[in-house]
Amino acid sequence: MMTDNFLKSIENLKPQTILNHKRQLNKYTELFNESLDGDESDILFNIEEKSNLNLSARLTLLKTISKYRTINELSNNKILVFMNDINNQLNKKYKIRNKQLKNDDTLPTYRDLIKSLSILFKANEYQKYIVNYLIIHHNLRNLDLDLYIVSHMKDTKDKSKNYLIVRKNDVVMIRNVYKTSKTYGQQKVLIKSKPFRNAVIKYIENYETDNDNNIRLLQGVENNLSYYLKKLIILGLNQSTIIKIVLNEKNSLNQASKISKNRNTAISTLQTNYNLNV
Repeated sequence: MMTDNFLKSIENLKPQTILNHKRQLNKYTELFNESLDGDESDILFNIEEKSNLNLSARLTLLKTISKYRTINELSNNKILVFMNDINNQLNKKYKIRNKQLKNDDTLPTYRDLIKSLSILFKANEYQKYIVNYLIIHHNLRNLDLDLYIVSHMKDTKDKSKNYLIVRKNDVVMIRNVYKTSKTYGQQKVLIKSKPFRNAVIKYIENYETDNDNNIRLLQGVENNLSYYLKKLIILGLNQSTIIKIVLNEKNSLNQASKISKNRNTAISTLQTNYNLNV
């Protein structure tokens, strides 16, 4: 099924992205035992009527199928229309969910987040402090949090890693690996917070490793990053919900612009999927 044209078209993407595309194509074959070169109406019928895939899974699968058919110069308009319809359905679900979150009295406030950060620092929970600080103040996604702590810029040559460089008065965060890195390239952020710098130093002191030049923040994590972070993120939340709380606390264009820049997410997407006041 995976033609030479398609494989060649994706060969310059990140290895994980290539793997994901291959998995999606194999998923379609396993589910329906049919070619993707046929009529697009048959493909849509299979996905809509013959599968139990949820909306997000359908959209993910269709994105790869659409890419495959575009590369192979096959009709794709109906698929694009269907993908747009799924997007609209998901947006409606997000709005309903956000309204429920907005009316949920048990949802923590921004003040609760900051208070929890302070408690973590005082309790010497430095790894948790660093992770949650970066989510709250720099709006990082899960993938962005897989950081390696170093002392010098010369130790950041591996472009397949993200880094925290501890300097005399601050910390520099370098992101090479994140959701839209192919579009925006390497990003650097200067973090001047003294408590944050102190937490990073304390974390290093408690870290057991033979390689002092390459200290991983998420030590021990293998494949399931979301499950690993679930144990670290405060108040039983996830990074997406924290972003919603932050945006809701400071519901302004400036705040939305800051989050948009940090996450490389369009402001319109933030307003639709994250703004509790929508």
